[in-house]
Amino acid sequence: MGHGYNKYGYYRKTKRIKDETLPERIKECLKTFEKEKNHKLIEVSKSFLQQYTKYKGLSESQINYLASWEKKLNDPEEKKWKESWEGDVSARALFKQAVNYYESQGEYYGAQVLNYLADPEGYCPTRLSHEKMTTNKYFRRYLKEKTAGPKFKSGDLVLGRDGGYGNTAGTLFLVLGETGKVDPCKGGRWYKAYCLVKTQSAWNRKCHYTVELREKEIKTFRSKR
Repeated sequence: MGHGYNKYGYYRKTKRIKDETLPERIKECLKTFEKEKNHKLIEVSKSFLQQYTKYKGLSESQINYLASWEKKLNDPEEKKWKESWEGDVSARALFKQAVNYYESQGEYYGAQVLNYLADPEGYCPTRLSHEKMTTNKYFRRYLKEKTAGPKFKSGDLVLGRDGGYGNTAGTLFLVLGETGKVDPCKGGRWYKAYCLVKTQSAWNRKCHYTVELREKEIKTFRSKR
């Protein structure tokens, strides 16, 4: 980190700015990052401290980076958010739902999910993280479906709809129960069901097996009698 290339390909020494207030400023930010369990910024902060000790200063870009941390951490709205977080029951409940959703997806906001799961009571997301995670359109669709409640219950007889799993249109199923999974779409709730009678057009005419189906892929069975 102490050297870099110039336009001719030769090493040049990085210019360091000496400022005795830098270590304390970094440590103040580090306290917040550790409380928030922001592992990335914890490592960067520690690296800055090590470099200051070694080189007796930091580069201009590093100091600008530090200043951006301080600006964000000293934002009045962010401070207000953190102070209200513990008593904001609705915000905490919504964030918990968001964590459950992103954990099931396994792709987005991994750091926030892991940090929350490590300390559900003590973890406080940033205002921006909370906003992004809870206003995401896919999470909102998921939340709408989950809040709506199940359309079917254990013991219900249902028929496969056109275009459903494995071309099971008209196939008779016995609902065994919910799987706990909900997709972010209309009718996205998943059920475990037992096949009772297969249609002749189905890809596999064998029956008596268990399968998982989404709510939009099945409909209530009504006897013609």
